[in-house]
Amino acid sequence: MRPMEEFFNQKRVLLTGNTGFKGSWMQSLLQRLGAECIGFSNNTEQIFFNLLPFKEQTIIGDINNFEEINSCIESFKPEIIIHMAAQSLVQQSYLDPFETYLTNVLGTMNVLRSSSKKDFIKSLCIVTSDKCYENNETGVPYIETDYLGGNDIYSSSKACCEILVKSYTNSILSMDNPHTKVVSVRAGNVIGGIDMSLNRLVPDIYRSRSNNNILQIRNPSSTRPWQHVLDPLWGYLCAIRESYNSLLLFDCYNFGPEIESNKTVLEVVEAFSKVFTDLKYAESFAKDQYKESSLLSLDSSKAKNNLNWKPLLNFSESIRLTANGYQAYSISNEAFVAEMHKQIEDYISLAYGT
Repeated sequence: MRPMEEFFNQKRVLLTGNTGFKGSWMQSLLQRLGAECIGFSNNTEQIFFNLLPFKEQTIIGDINNFEEINSCIESFKPEIIIHMAAQSLVQQSYLDPFETYLTNVLGTMNVLRSSSKKDFIKSLCIVTSDKCYENNETGVPYIETDYLGGNDIYSSSKACCEILVKSYTNSILSMDNPHTKVVSVRAGNVIGGIDMSLNRLVPDIYRSRSNNNILQIRNPSSTRPWQHVLDPLWGYLCAIRESYNSLLLFDCYNFGPEIESNKTVLEVVEAFSKVFTDLKYAESFAKDQYKESSLLSLDSSKAKNNLNWKPLLNFSESIRLTANGYQAYSISNEAFVAEMHKQIEDYISLAYGT
């Protein structure tokens, strides 16, 4: 049995937000590693999640309701909690800033509060975002000790979440439950099949092709650290394994691709157009009312040095695997699930050089 399988085998893991794009991939990966995983989510109607056999392992609840998440934790008694439940869309944060803060900050507070005085919890992983950093638009990759902040509601909610997690851990958790180790993890723009979220580039590419529409590209020169979803998820698991027996109460890690995977929106569209030759696209000249950062990238040196993690999939491979996922989905639900399991199996083999 390989190290990651040996660690997660039969571990009780609670995954909040398991019905989302990253959550569905994470639950599939944890299942493959032998974990006893249950999810907690308020939405089981997402297309991707409903292709997978996880409904019976999902507790329906609201992360913003303390009694509901606390009841789940008390009854399941997880050794590990991975908190991914969030309002994850920048544009949605403009439309409903209150809901964004309620979920991203107070929802996280509920997980932290419920984790107090529960000594069966050994590791708590909080998933935030590369947008938690105070972005000065220089393009210089951010390290974990850089200033936190945000010029939009979504980014600031993630910065607030980070401040909350560190302060709560070092004050209340350190007194109530010093055996629970907390790690926050930050990643950039992830891609993979089959993300169906609104106002995200790759799902917009898929919908444009499906509807035979011309893709209108917003912010074509904006640069992001694009990576296949399996790279940061594997990094999160590495961070959890490290924190489980760590002497540090709190730690944090960036998980970004190599610098050559920092591409503009237009470069990503052009890369997909080489696979999806029927894709039609044009630059949108409509003024974007939702301000987003133009330059953003992460420095993952700490994860490389401390966790022996590195991104295994370059930009071209990430595009290929993502395209394969959508192409399989266009054939049948079963074809996509088989493709996803193949990608997970191939990734684990790649991680161990076999």
